Order: sequence, then structure tokens, then C-alpha cells
Amino acid sequence: MTTLLRTLGVCLAIVGGWASAQTPTTPAQDTMTDTVLLQLETRRDAAATTSGARERRFEDARDTARAELTRERGAVDALERRHAALLDALAQAETQLVELEARLESGARDERDLYDAARLAARDTGARLTGSLLSAQWPERLGRLAALGQGTGPVSPEEIEALWLILLNDMTQAGRIARFEGRVDGMETASAPVTRVGTFGAYTADGTAARWDPVFADLRTAPQTTTAPSFDEPLADIVIDPFGGSLTLLEARRPTPRQLVDQGGWIARLILALAFAGVIVAVYRAVVLARVPPAPAPSAALERIQAAWQRASTQTTDEMIAALGYCVAGEAARLERGQPLLKLLAALCPLLGLLGTVTGMIALFRTIAIAGTGQPAYTAGAVAQALVTTLLGIAAAIGLMLLHAALASRSRRLIDRLDAHAAGIVANHKAVRVAARRAAS
Repeated sequence: MTTLLRTLGVCLAIVGGWASAQTPTTPAQDTMTDTVLLQLETRRDAAATTSGARERRFEDARDTARAELTRERGAVDALERRHAALLDALAQAETQLVELEARLESGARDERDLYDAARLAARDTGARLTGSLLSAQWPERLGRLAALGQGTGPVSPEEIEALWLILLNDMTQAGRIARFEGRVDGMETASAPVTRVGTFGAYTADGTAARWDPVFADLRTAPQTTTAPSFDEPLADIVIDPFGGSLTLLEARRPTPRQLVDQGGWIARLILALAFAGVIVAVYRAVVLARVPPAPAPSAALERIQAAWQRASTQTTDEMIAALGYCVAGEAARLERGQPLLKLLAALCPLLGLLGTVTGMIALFRTIAIAGTGQPAYTAGAVAQALVTTLLGIAAAIGLMLLHAALASRSRRLIDRLDAHAAGIVANHKAVRVAARRAAS
């Protein structure tokens, strides 16, 4: 700005000198020129002073701005360093967060596995203790196990401890004899004293054996098959059932022979009828054969053979042999009478048993089609018919075959005796004929 004003003053001076050189000036004009020049110089000096002040202000502002800029740049550098540090801290925090999330997930997975293991153990224990005899003494624990096994939320330490106590109690009580008050045969209002022998058996006050029924949640007595034990004595003989009374109940419910025949139906009755007829025939033939005297004593068969020889004694030797053979064959038929019938009955009985098996299986499949496989009580009758008829048929066939073998052995010995007697007669007849010829010659 100062330089510009100075340049402007010089230009005006040159113009004024040039004007004064061209035109003669007057004193008044010189005075005015001086005045103008003085004004111009004054203005120039004022402008220079103002410009200097402005320059100083600008320089001061520049210096201030530079200082502020330096300070701000320092603040920016500090902020950038802080930003970098915060970024590093954020990266470390994210890394730690990932690690903590992994540890949290692992811990949560382990916790879920623990909960699942506890629920699985509760379900398995509940399923095992449902049929245990100990449930008759502590039936309420089945409800706790069911609640724990079917739950979905977290498992508390108290529930895990309760499960552990149930398992511990089951192990310790399995080898102990205890007395308690329990429900027997559906008692609703009162309880009866029961003596429990571990997990093997339970007995009422009168010594009747009882078993735990998980369906009705009480003890069910079974018909006594052994001597009732007396628990008033220090030592007592007790029949131990390792299956919690199931074997005792099975023994008590063992069907009688009449019930087996009823289960087999009409085929079983037919098999028994044929077997009974075979036994009657075998007994009758055994009595007939037993009446035949021993070898030295004469018998009716031997007398008939002797009579046949006497009738054929005047004939040739071949004719006599044929007559004796015909007589021996007739006596053999009499001795073996009834044996073919026994053999036929022995062959029919297994076939009838197989027929009962087939009809029983047909009834079984029909029952399964109606009631399904989850109802064993409905299918038991058809299975019993299928098995009982086979059993009766085989048993009857074995008995009839043994009777047939005994009768065949006895009759064979008698037939061999007749054959020997006939052979002796023929030999004696030949010897007599030879002696007569020699005497005649």
C-alpha cells in the first residue's frame, strides 16, 4: 500500500512539472499546487502510517495465527497420537472381547452339557427306579426325578444334590432290610406294614410276598407258592426274587394242565384224544402180548402151528413149508395188531400240533392288525395256542412212538419164536422122511 501511494505521488509530481513547463504559472497557481502537493504528501504520510499500522496488525495477527496454528497442529498431533492409542486399545479390547465371548460360549456350552447330563441322569434313574421295589417306600422321589428330567431351564445345585442323594440312597438301601408302611393292593386310606428285603422282595405282615406295581403305584400281593417267612425270628429263610417279585408272580400264574389245554383250543383236545386212544390201544396190546407164556411153555399160537403141520404132514415138504409159512404169517398179524394204528397216531399228532401253530399264528396276526403290537395281553392267547399245540403234538408223538417201539420189540420176539418153532418142525419132518427112505431101501 505504501509503495502504491509513493508511486502515485511521483506520477502527480511529474504531471505537475510537465504542466508547469508547458504553461506559465502564476503565484496563485503555485500556491495551490503546493497546497495540493502538501495535501498529497500529508495524505501519503497518513496512508503510510495507516498502512504501517495495518501491516503491524497483520503481522501480529499472522504471528498470532502462526502460533495458534502451531498450537493447533500440536493439539492435532496429540489427538492423532491419542487416536492411534485408542485404536490400539480398541483392537486389544476387541481381541479380548472375542476371547471372552469364546470363553463365555465354552462355559455356556459346558453348563448346557452339565444340565443335559443331569436331566439325562434323572430320566435314566427315574426309568430304573420306576420298577424298583424301593419306590414302594419312597414314591415321592419319582415325581422329583420326572420334574428334573422334563425341565428346560437351568438346573440348580440343589437339584443336582437331590439327584446325588437319591442315587446314594438307592445304592445303600439295596442291601438293607427295612420295615415301612405302604399301600398294598390298592389301599387308599390306610397303609399296611411291609418288610422289604433289599430290592429283591417285599412281604406283608402275614408273610405274603408282594411286588411293586408301577402302574398302580402300590404293592400287589401274589398267591403264596412257598412257605411264608416269619420275621419275628432273628433268622428266617426267605425266597429271594432277583427281579423284584416278577418270578414269584410268574410262578404263581403258571397255568395248570387244564389251562394249557384250554389255551390250545380244539386242536389240543383232539391231540389229547388221539394220544389217549393210542395209549388205550397200546395198553390193550401189551396185556395181550403179556399173556403169551415164556418159550418153554406151549401157547395157542404154537398149538395152531402144530395143528397146521399135522394137517400137512402127508403132503410134500414144499407144501408143508407153505402151509407153515401161511400159519406163521397169520399169527404174526395177530401179534402186530394195533401197531400200525399207533404209528399212524404218532405221525398225526405232530401234524396236528403244526396245524395248531399255523392257526395260532393266523389268530396272532389278526389280533396284531386289530390291537397293534403294544398290547401283549391281547396277543398272549394266540401265542399260547401256537405253542401249546406244538408242545402237546410233539409230546404225544414221542409217547406213542415209545409205546410202539416197546410193542414192536415184544411182538418181534414172539414172531421169531414162531419162526424158530416152524423151522424146527420142517427140519424134523425132513429128518423123518430121510430115515424112512433109508429104512425102505
